[in-house]
Amino acid sequence: MSKRKKILKYFKKKAFTSPGTLEYVGKEVTDEIVIKLIEFNEDFIREKSIKNLNDCKGNLNQNQVTWLDVDGIHEPTLIEEIGKHYHLHPLLLEDVLNSEQKPKLENFSDKQIFVVMKMLQFNEETYEVEPEHVALILGQNSSARHAGRAVTIQTLGGSGALKVGADFLKKYFPESDIWV
Repeated sequence: MSKRKKILKYFKKKAFTSPGTLEYVGKEVTDEIVIKLIEFNEDFIREKSIKNLNDCKGNLNQNQVTWLDVDGIHEPTLIEEIGKHYHLHPLLLEDVLNSEQKPKLENFSDKQIFVVMKMLQFNEETYEVEPEHVALILGQNSSARHAGRAVTIQTLGGSGALKVGADFLKKYFPESDIWV
């Protein structure tokens, strides 16, 4: 699909909707959604497949980390239900549903850090590397946030951003080698 058609497809789907409207944007997907609930702390780890979102409601224990892995975001009603349960902002959910969203990092108040990135994977059928949409939401009880491992920076693009990123990594991981 040409870049022009891709842009037109995006605007065609999103035109005349108000901000926070939950609508999937991306390639047509027919795969079944797979949800895994992973709960852990220092003493245990538990992983289970979720068939119904009600199976994980109420699992907001302060003494454990709850990780909800949703593989497939093409069902806006499911994403909306998850958002209501975990008190996620509608604009954040809108970006989760937009698989063509550019990588970004946002702080939603003091409660959530939201990261959108692209993960590259090799397609063995077409022998091509394809991007996959990944959205991470770190809540206020996230162990990464409490341990100081979730830190944000924002820069302009280009080689200056690479320098800032390398300096950032060197500051927080001084023993690591950084190749840019």
